[in-house]
Amino acid sequence: MIAMVLSVFTGCDGADHPIDHPRQPGTVLITFHEGRNWLSYLTFFRVFKRAKPPQIALWLEEPDGTFVVTLYVTRRTAAQDWRPMPSENKGEIRRPSALPIWTYTHVRGGIQPIESCSACHDRHRSAVKSTEGDPFLDSITGATPETGFEREWKIPPELKTGTYILCAEINHSFDYNDTYRKDLPAEDPLENGVNGQPSLFLAGPIALGKTASRVVLRPLGHGHPAGNDGRVYEGLEGMTTALSIVRTIEADYHP
Repeated sequence: MIAMVLSVFTGCDGADHPIDHPRQPGTVLITFHEGRNWLSYLTFFRVFKRAKPPQIALWLEEPDGTFVVTLYVTRRTAAQDWRPMPSENKGEIRRPSALPIWTYTHVRGGIQPIESCSACHDRHRSAVKSTEGDPFLDSITGATPETGFEREWKIPPELKTGTYILCAEINHSFDYNDTYRKDLPAEDPLENGVNGQPSLFLAGPIALGKTASRVVLRPLGHGHPAGNDGRVYEGLEGMTTALSIVRTIEADYHP
């Protein structure tokens, strides 16, 4: 997959429209431009509708696929903070299908070792999911805004200069379509729990060194529909509305 990322982006110099934004040195500014399906809607009792923004994770990998660091992840996925049904125990709800690639990948170590993630992992079994006041979680998590947004990431001093793969995963639950249908039998390879369409995976190389660089991430595949593993499945066949959650994700490095 990483080799495909690099070949797809050969000769690409990033966004068509440079970002005009006051910047601190040594930062990466990531801009999420919302697509027409940025918000999805849940209907209750056939009358009430609730808008729901997507789940997102953003992280760096080495060109060989080694996890480096999480730049951003939505709080609900990090803490497994899902709204329970009347019969559910909040501390027992797990939705690995939300962002399975990031969920499996980020436990591999990197400059952000798994021990530092215990702040959110310890909340998985708790009925209290609040992350308020935790410096580590404050630095990497947040609620997804209802429109596109920017996220500025300060490069940690221990990160070596070089070319990395910037990865993004994005997903709506209950995002069913004619291919990823609701209530498929467990033996069906497209069975997806409450997920519907699987998470969309986007990536692109970004050089972090002495000169500025920019990249627009491109969709390259998807996660497992039920979240059974952390593989990137190439191809986007059968995906519809999931392809227009975001219009573009672009990253601008300021040395």
